[in-house]
Amino acid sequence: MKKFIIVLMGLVLTVGSAFAANTNFSKEFLNRLSTCTYYSESIESPFFTSKSEILGWKQDKCQFINKIYQVNNIYQIECKFSKDQINKLISAVASENAAVMQYEFKDNAIKPVATVKQPAIGIWNTYTLDKNVCRQYVNKGRFDF
Repeated sequence: MKKFIIVLMGLVLTVGSAFAANTNFSKEFLNRLSTCTYYSESIESPFFTSKSEILGWKQDKCQFINKIYQVNNIYQIECKFSKDQINKLISAVASENAAVMQYEFKDNAIKPVATVKQPAIGIWNTYTLDKNVCRQYVNKGRFDF
């Protein structure tokens, strides 16, 4: 059980880190998201590679997939956003009004690193943790929060 909790915390931190990075989407990505037109974009860091894809509309929902490649794991997040949710995401990315604490895992503990203004992280987290909007997978296994 303890091992499962550690893996689960690692997943949440990794997904949070990847989405924190992904709030720095390019202008083209945000333009395509606003119309839900196919587009793909990747972000690379020393810790992970993230590939985000907008797949287009399906049943009045914008299909979005984010794959995070880290060490031997692939985390995948599949989302189905409504037009209203897309508008909120784009507005949050454009805004710099909210402060968010960033954390890192160091010396077997989670420690705060800095407070930054990134309101989109809060919106992303709200949607990614909502089973009606997003599903999260690890490798071939599935984690529903």
